[in-house]
Amino acid sequence: MKIIKNAQLVNNKRENIDITPPRDQLMYKILANVLELYGLASMKLWNIPPYHVYLNKFYAINSLLIYTSPLCILSQLLYLYVHFNDMSFYTLGVMFSVLPIGITVLIKIASTRTNAYKKIMVNFMNKIHVHNQHLEEPDNEFIKSVVKQTENFTHLATYFLAFCLLTDWTAWTAIPVIDYLKNKELIERKEKKLETCLYLYTPFDYSYDVGNWLIVHTFGSYLNFGGITIIIIFDTLCFIFVFNLVSHMKILQHKMERICKIDEMTNEDMRKKLIEIIEYHAQIINYFDDIQAAFGLNITAVYAQNLFVDSLLLYQIMVGVNGEKTHVIIFGLMFVAYMGGLTFMSFVLEEIRRQSETFSDLIYSLQWEDMSKSNQTTVIMILAKMQPPLTFTGAGGLQTGVRPLVSIIKSTFSYYVMLNNRTATR
Repeated sequence: MKIIKNAQLVNNKRENIDITPPRDQLMYKILANVLELYGLASMKLWNIPPYHVYLNKFYAINSLLIYTSPLCILSQLLYLYVHFNDMSFYTLGVMFSVLPIGITVLIKIASTRTNAYKKIMVNFMNKIHVHNQHLEEPDNEFIKSVVKQTENFTHLATYFLAFCLLTDWTAWTAIPVIDYLKNKELIERKEKKLETCLYLYTPFDYSYDVGNWLIVHTFGSYLNFGGITIIIIFDTLCFIFVFNLVSHMKILQHKMERICKIDEMTNEDMRKKLIEIIEYHAQIINYFDDIQAAFGLNITAVYAQNLFVDSLLLYQIMVGVNGEKTHVIIFGLMFVAYMGGLTFMSFVLEEIRRQSETFSDLIYSLQWEDMSKSNQTTVIMILAKMQPPLTFTGAGGLQTGVRPLVSIIKSTFSYYVMLNNRTATR
């Protein structure tokens, strides 16, 4: 009996964690601190204090890292221009694989400076997060289940992004060191150049000088870690907002389904229910527009990055590594991280459209023939607003979802075949 009682206490504790306000959850506290650490948002927006007051100075210093992003891109371009004729095929592959990441990071940083981003960050805790619906209806079991599901998806997305990208960063950092230890004699005889994770233009040589290489590689690893962290945090934010938007849509569906199941209802009660649906739907549309405005540029950048880089990564994996297993690991992990992130993002954005398509069907299911004329008119107005599905549109009018994902996958293999054929004919 004591064991059963303890098990029940553990289960109750887990359920309470699931519906704990996001401001009190460890994951959101860590997220807020990392946002502050890299200058992507102030923790004051979520009313979350830092772990220690002395960290504020460290946060302020480290947040200056984001201003080095354009300088890093310029430095890489200058290195490419100066050393292009002397670069190996592998080094060229690294350059053309890492440069788009730097541009994507710069776009994410620029997105955090927009008014749309600041607006949704301010409104997240008190309005957008689905936990606020639980506070309005604390006894609603359906809303409780939606809140739990939202938090589970949020944790899954965070762990997925962090695992893929941090594993990739570890490989980019460790493998050049392993290559040096493996080919130390060749490097000393200047028969092989030192490899690194970020090729920056410097006034000194680090192709054969181990001391200079160690400085550049350490600094490059630090910059790469910052860039990877920004990608993880910003894309996690995007997923969090979309997950909560989809959860609001599910709650709206539930509200409409409950009306459909009621056999008898006075016209006045029906009018109140219809007004509630109109207001909640308008709220969802506002959230959708704000999320689209804040993350649209980032979504387009992610799709464009995969369109232009994935085929090159695949080519490097298949034919461009000259039998080096370490190179296969680097580009293989990078390909998985790129394509995996795009696939996850595409299905998440597709869910918005899929959920919105059910709205009009539920409105059609209402017993409108038994309503008063004013309520019937209201139903027609609701139907007109809900019929067009919500499709997340990125910057430049890019239609997101599964279809563009399939197109990018097809293009990736087509470009790979083209690159392979051109190389074979030379």
